[in-house]
Amino acid sequence: PEPGLGDIVVVSDTMMSPPAVRLPVAAASAARPQEARWLRPPCWRLALVVVLLILIVWGIMFLVLALPLAVGRTLVNYIWATQAKRLSDFLPLSLGVVVFSASILATVKISEALPALILHASSLQQNRFAHMMACTASAALAAVSSFVLIPLGLGTLLLNLVLPLKASSVFQVPIVFPVTDCWSLGLVLTKVIWRLVQTDIVLHNLHVEFISIWTQVNGSATNLFLDLRAHARIWRRLLLPAMSGIVLHLVFPQVLARTLVLYCIPEEMILSRATLLMYCCHVVLGIRLWLAAVPVVDARLREMRQRIFDDKYLVSTELQNYHPLEASADS
Repeated sequence: PEPGLGDIVVVSDTMMSPPAVRLPVAAASAARPQEARWLRPPCWRLALVVVLLILIVWGIMFLVLALPLAVGRTLVNYIWATQAKRLSDFLPLSLGVVVFSASILATVKISEALPALILHASSLQQNRFAHMMACTASAALAAVSSFVLIPLGLGTLLLNLVLPLKASSVFQVPIVFPVTDCWSLGLVLTKVIWRLVQTDIVLHNLHVEFISIWTQVNGSATNLFLDLRAHARIWRRLLLPAMSGIVLHLVFPQVLARTLVLYCIPEEMILSRATLLMYCCHVVLGIRLWLAAVPVVDARLREMRQRIFDDKYLVSTELQNYHPLEASADS
């Protein structure tokens, strides 16, 4: 049927367009406000986006600053109860950031490895509970030794070696904080040493042992966690030598010096007692370096002597085989 007066025909401008579309006037007038509504979003949606952005920003600030600061203040109040009021917020913030980031990293790693651990644990046939408890205890002790004890010992040893050299008198004992000074410095030093070992720059035997252990567990952290033989090798070849070295160079000099001060050196010799207490680690380290350097120097001297002897032997052999008549005939 032909269009009436109440209808309108909308025709495209181009000739290649599809046939004309007939829209009623009421439908066209109703479609235009709808299109305008979608092109121009309402105010409540814009406000919702702004509120979400503000909440995200404040949530990030809370996670980055407020929560680590609260954790750091709690730790500082627990460790330094008498000096917590006189400390600034920089120390609690730095300590809280370290603890909070380490907690997040440990949670992420454990959640990633937990399904594989459950799958491997279900494949065990005998003594499943005892095996899992032994693996968990060994891994926890290894983590505490690697991230707490060894860095704390290295940092304390380094400060005991460096700070007395800067003191103007043996009676001025430097004051250090175990957590902020010793542990943080030792953690950085441990990480540097570990990176050098991984790249095989220093401690070649330690690098070879680490590669051997990692090959034994097929490069899997889950296999490393469940392999008690690998745990035994780690304790025997990596952790126990490091802790024994720290005990030998840090704990033993302090114990020996304090024993001598209490029972052997009289109280009148104040200077000797203070000197021994301040430089006991230097004395033990010097003795250890001397004992380690003497065999190396002896081997180098023997090698040099043997080389000189070989050169002289070759020269003497050439002189003995030299004949003047043959030399003149050849000329």
